[in-house]
Amino acid sequence: MNSILVVDDEAGMRAAVQEALQRKGYSVDVAEDGREAIRKIGATEYRMVISDMQMPGLGGMDVLKEVKKTNPHVPVLLITAFGTIGKAVEAVKEGAVDFILKPFTLDVLEETVEKALKAEEAIGCF
Repeated sequence: MNSILVVDDEAGMRAAVQEALQRKGYSVDVAEDGREAIRKIGATEYRMVISDMQMPGLGGMDVLKEVKKTNPHVPVLLITAFGTIGKAVEAVKEGAVDFILKPFTLDVLEETVEKALKAEEAIGCF
């Protein structure tokens, strides 16, 4: 269970996040929407899930809720171009480990991922 699942309906964003995390040594799986992500979450245990908030059909909050229902210890990082303080608070209340606004640098993404995974390791989840 060393894979990170990246969920985003924008192919360019999926590819950029996947490439950045693979350069850091992570195994990365991708899904192009919430439905595909939920299917993959049901079949594979992931170490972390990174999901866009706004996607056609099932969005990032749906993905977050499914992860927390099936694997509550798995950190979920939400990303969005349409962020508000209210959405960030709602995401954290639902169990998101963090919330990043687009556009973001890959350095910010990498730091946030490493921080979340280290926190999970510190409490003994991995």
